[in-house]
Amino acid sequence: MRYGRYRAEANAIPKDIKGHPSDPLVWWSKRRTHFPRLFKIAKRLLAIPASSASSERVFSLASLVLTRLRGRLDPTVAGYLIFVKRHADSYGWDEAILGSGSSRT
Repeated sequence: MRYGRYRAEANAIPKDIKGHPSDPLVWWSKRRTHFPRLFKIAKRLLAIPASSASSERVFSLASLVLTRLRGRLDPTVAGYLIFVKRHADSYGWDEAILGSGSSRT
């Protein structure tokens, strides 16, 4: 029942020139009492800032991992290496795997 009411109201969201919703956060704010659970979810998702910083970090890390000597790596293996390197620092894997006395090359 609530889903049907939500769908009917969702189709009534004002659109801009390109047909995109004009301001979804305002729409959800006006209907927060009708759909309190969905409002909490929408507020959390709509508050995520648009940024390219995380993708830039991944490309920067990839340039460190995929050197000229590793240019012939299989793409899957390269992906695994980037994944491990990205998470090694945040989970302390470097110390656990390499040990504190190891030197990095």
